[in-house]
Amino acid sequence: MAGGDNLKLVGMWASPHVLRVGLALRLKGLSYKFVEMEGEEGFKNNQGEQLLLNSKLQVLIHGGKSIGGTSLSMIQYIDEAFPGAGPSLLPDDPSERAMARYWADFIDDTLVRAMHKAAWGESDREKAEGKNHVVSAVETLEGALRDCSKPFFGGNSVGYVDVVLGGLLGWVRATDTVQGVKTFDDPAITPLLAMWAYRFDALKTVQVVMPDVGALVDFAMTMPSHSSGRLGIVVSIYLIAVLLQAVASYLTWLGRAESKGEPQDGNPCSRLQWLVPRALPYWSCYVLEGLDFVTRSMPTLFLLYVFVKGFKSSIVRVLVMGVPVVVITWYFLTFYKPCGHGTLNII
Repeated sequence: MAGGDNLKLVGMWASPHVLRVGLALRLKGLSYKFVEMEGEEGFKNNQGEQLLLNSKLQVLIHGGKSIGGTSLSMIQYIDEAFPGAGPSLLPDDPSERAMARYWADFIDDTLVRAMHKAAWGESDREKAEGKNHVVSAVETLEGALRDCSKPFFGGNSVGYVDVVLGGLLGWVRATDTVQGVKTFDDPAITPLLAMWAYRFDALKTVQVVMPDVGALVDFAMTMPSHSSGRLGIVVSIYLIAVLLQAVASYLTWLGRAESKGEPQDGNPCSRLQWLVPRALPYWSCYVLEGLDFVTRSMPTLFLLYVFVKGFKSSIVRVLVMGVPVVVITWYFLTFYKPCGHGTLNII
């Protein structure tokens, strides 16, 4: 088998774009060494949306030279750099070659982005839109395969478009397993794509590199989502606010130890100014009091958030959650003076 030590593929095992390049190498009859990406880049690639959407994460090394670009450009490079190794992936006819590139771009620009939106959308509505776009894109590909009237998009044998779409099969099935749906494997809806996927899976060269669906499901279940990221930010703010309360309590204790009496009120800014006059500019009082407000109101805001999640309509969610927040913010900024010039000696 050609290739050998001259070819290395560096990337994440779960990336469909890495799988595409591996499929192209195997179908061309080329041997290569796979190197799992580690370190900071490996951590970045360990994000579901990056693995699916970013097609530039993998690196192909040929003869010590790094071949950059997207997974699509790497497949084309492999086909052109090894013309005598295995069957050609891209058609010889210029018009057919242009059409193959069109469908490959359609898969990445339409289907992959729709899958990304369906899995990692910011809201339930956005995810629903993504699922609808996936259905539409799959129907379009079903029609393209019907017009082709061949077992594969490349004709009687696997070609460029088959490799591009085949690299997504593992992730599609992992997502289908989690969501309890069928995207390609339902003969009643997409009979041609279902038969195409069966033929593609049956190829021995594909079976060698195709990842296990169960392993992809386990991997997907451990990946962070947008909601967990937002939750992390909320938790961080809450912890900062709790720390602020602890500091304010310490300042009160320290002030009493120095026989300064009692602070005029209980907010953190007043306690600090009472202990160390002119320690903070006036605007910082609002920041400190805002964090103090977060600490006290977090349980109520959490219950409100849980209540709002029960509404399916995004408009109702905005009204129920947004209006009270706007009113409270307006009241806080307009009427509430945490430590005014008349009560404390502030710059």
